[in-house]
Amino acid sequence: MVKNPLLNEDYCYHSIGGDVFRIESILKHGILSQSELSKTGMPENSSNGFGYNGTNRVSVFVSPLFCESEVLGNGYADGIVFVCKADYSMHNVKSGIPSEAHVGCGIPRTDIKGIMLPDSFFHAPISKYYHFMCGLERLLDVCNSFAKWMKSECGYQASDYTELLKKLKKEKDVLKWDTIRDQIGKLVFGDLQKAVDKKLGKSGSTFADLVKYYIKDTKLVLYNREELEQDKTYKNRLKTRKIKTATQNVGRVYSNEFGIEMITPEEARIRSPIMKRLPNSRGLKR
Repeated sequence: MVKNPLLNEDYCYHSIGGDVFRIESILKHGILSQSELSKTGMPENSSNGFGYNGTNRVSVFVSPLFCESEVLGNGYADGIVFVCKADYSMHNVKSGIPSEAHVGCGIPRTDIKGIMLPDSFFHAPISKYYHFMCGLERLLDVCNSFAKWMKSECGYQASDYTELLKKLKKEKDVLKWDTIRDQIGKLVFGDLQKAVDKKLGKSGSTFADLVKYYIKDTKLVLYNREELEQDKTYKNRLKTRKIKTATQNVGRVYSNEFGIEMITPEEARIRSPIMKRLPNSRGLKR
């Protein structure tokens, strides 16, 4: 067991936000690029993370100790995060997120060493969370994946999100867009709360409760992110570390020629409101 993977440069992190329907697939097949996923016959939503994974690479984050700068250095921290020991590269990563790196093809199940959750995922009920790790173009697929998972895994019939999704697609006002998106999120994760409660046979289930259910027969370690960041050694190194540049290589180098569209932060806030957390980003890969 690694006490604190944030102190080790060999570790990287892949977040799936609150997308619980990915957990079982990742624990079985690993984290796959689109090319590897296509070989399995599984639907795209079942194994990819953010939804920005390229044809032959998987996006990961590294610890703030080893990223380009402290700006956005905690990007690894969102939601359910798989802790992986894998070779990664920070070459040619053009997202403007200093802590982002790439792993080629995918991360095998055997290289997943644990799952890291924010403190709120240990203590707050699932319904308190209502964020999506995707933009508008994938939101319908993601909502459908939630509904299918709740039906197949929990025997719970989710609400019909169709009308709100149609309304969201037509909305041009950014503030109203955010309001509708939040309504959808609260509805989806409210349903998820009821579904997971039914699956686990308890009320007020947390994301940690569900993760523990899935890893109970494995050797995976469940980490609390805030506890890792409060580690004295981590805090001291964070204060004194030498900043790496994005041109330095860690592990193998992989091609980044994916025909990526670069958009401005302003446009990104409209197309993917999660960018509101990234005010200093130079752009978002789509």
